Amino acid sequence: MRDLKAMRRKRNLMSIEGLAFKAFQAEAFLVALSPTAATIAMLIGFLLWLICWKMDDDVHFRHFSFDKPLLVFVIISGLSVLVSPDKAFSFYNYYNLVGAYAITYILAGQLVRTEERLRSILEAFAVSAAIVVLYGFYQFIFGIDISAMKWVDGNAFPELSKRIFSTWENPNILAGYLNEVICMVFAFFVTLEDKKAKWMTAGMILCLVACLVMTYARGACLAIAV
Repeated sequence: MRDLKAMRRKRNLMSIEGLAFKAFQAEAFLVALSPTAATIAMLIGFLLWLICWKMDDDVHFRHFSFDKPLLVFVIISGLSVLVSPDKAFSFYNYYNLVGAYAITYILAGQLVRTEERLRSILEAFAVSAAIVVLYGFYQFIFGIDISAMKWVDGNAFPELSKRIFSTWENPNILAGYLNEVICMVFAFFVTLEDKKAKWMTAGMILCLVACLVMTYARGACLAIAV
């Protein structure tokens, strides 16, 4: 009877762990489409993982070489709030951004334990990136109503109706996101051996670079060129 209960408990904990991974996968998909929804998915995944970590003796916290640098980053970022001219807003950015980075790092390290899971995360991220790029091309082709945009004076710079931002808040943020995606796809390009897959990956890189150019973010273009 005890063995049966233990098996049921273990099975339930494995199901919770599986749901935690699904939530993390949802975060990977939503981060470029709806940051708020991605944050909710991240918090759900983190809560479910904490339950497994506390209740399952077989779940151990995995340590990585980036643990200490991340901790230093979190501490320095927290200290920077103390010298900020607007401490309330800086603290909001601190827990909203740095907190999200740290939790995402933990979820990736603790939940992505197999190649299959890594592949599913990359697939979710890739589909999301494809949507971002396609919407960016749409904005460039048909133009954008920039009258309500906070990052530009539409009357002073009417030509910026072609400066795309896709699903992100402004072109510079989109450019930073595209730089990350380009680096990830380029890593696949240099390691792939299948010629067909290599050509497809090269086409993806060209589309990403074209979208990056449409942001007119000179710093991001220079960074990816370097």
